[in-house]
Amino acid sequence: MGKHTKGIKSLDAPVNLMPFIDLLCVLICFLIMSAVWVSITQIEINLPSSGGGGAGAAEDAPPPFSLTVVVKKAGYGIAASGGALPEIPKTDDGKYDTAKLGEKLAEIRGHFPNEREVVIASDPGIPYENLVSTMDIAVKNGFDAISLAPWNETTAEGQ
Repeated sequence: MGKHTKGIKSLDAPVNLMPFIDLLCVLICFLIMSAVWVSITQIEINLPSSGGGGAGAAEDAPPPFSLTVVVKKAGYGIAASGGALPEIPKTDDGKYDTAKLGEKLAEIRGHFPNEREVVIASDPGIPYENLVSTMDIAVKNGFDAISLAPWNETTAEGQ
């Protein structure tokens, strides 16, 4: 009798690899296009010299300048690296005295013409429009590198 198998197929069937190769090509292209190109950053650190003159050199350098304008419920507060300036209270009608703030910032700008940085902090609950007007005044007086920070009177007293 002849050899024939019931329902069993031969294992010598050809395998079509073209769809698999196409899929791999598309996946590789997708991965290359969506890859994140990482740039290496460096942090510049100036270490003191080992000649023992590090302490004297640090005393000769002026302290870094920092300016903070605080928008409080009672008015403006200005603090610089040398200490705090007198506060600028609100006007009689309850509005912030933006003219006096502009004068003080112009005065500070006259003493430090190369400085551009200012930190604007505010009490919680200060309307956003007051922050924006404070930023506008700072920019008009040459302080265009603005940072925003939260301010809390109890946190400030602890520092």
